[in-house]
Amino acid sequence: PPTVNERYAQGVHHGTAQYELGDASLDPERSMGLESTVRYRGSSVHIDAAVYRNLIDGFIYLQPTQPIITIRGAFPGYRYAQTEARLSGLELTTSWTPHARWQLLASGTLVRGHDRVNDGPLYDMPADRLSLSTRVMGSRTQLGSWFVGAGTQMVRRQDGVPAGTIYTLPTAGYALMQVEAGTSGLRVGPRRFDVSLSVNNALDTRYRDYLSRYRLFVNDAGRDVVLRVTMPL
Repeated sequence: PPTVNERYAQGVHHGTAQYELGDASLDPERSMGLESTVRYRGSSVHIDAAVYRNLIDGFIYLQPTQPIITIRGAFPGYRYAQTEARLSGLELTTSWTPHARWQLLASGTLVRGHDRVNDGPLYDMPADRLSLSTRVMGSRTQLGSWFVGAGTQMVRRQDGVPAGTIYTLPTAGYALMQVEAGTSGLRVGPRRFDVSLSVNNALDTRYRDYLSRYRLFVNDAGRDVVLRVTMPL
């Protein structure tokens, strides 16, 4: 069923600086779906693939509307609405371990949302994306079980945007690079530690994801460095 916000919102969403309007007449969503999954497990290759299709009656979504003027200024307007929708997609995850110390990983998703009433794309559907990464692993007495890896996430230009969208939405594609290193069982005196260092968006790429609620105002996060140290008690 519709949430309280979807039915009765009327004001600025302070987390996203958007003015949202609910609709008290929204009906419950009803979905009928079909999914097929294939899994393969070999000595060095693992593959998981899934395809699906959902028909949703009364699909609830946020529809961009004209900016709304308040005493605090103008805010992008969004109104909760319903339509008859069809969601189709493909998910794929693979791994290849050609050597005991080397692993290659790949995953991708593809989603298509269709408005069956207006015969066009749905709002806020994720862009096609593909992730590729590799990891080298090993083990030493003092270092414990260590790993070093690098990868990239590539996101395709989102061209499935409904015609006549009020706001100019960023739809350009982008690619992000990640690097990581870590070890479990690092020995320092009598203690053992788990240590990992990861750098997301290592090249500090400027981009705006199509699904970001802040895409009209600011870029997505730049370089992000995360250090984790765990000491078992």
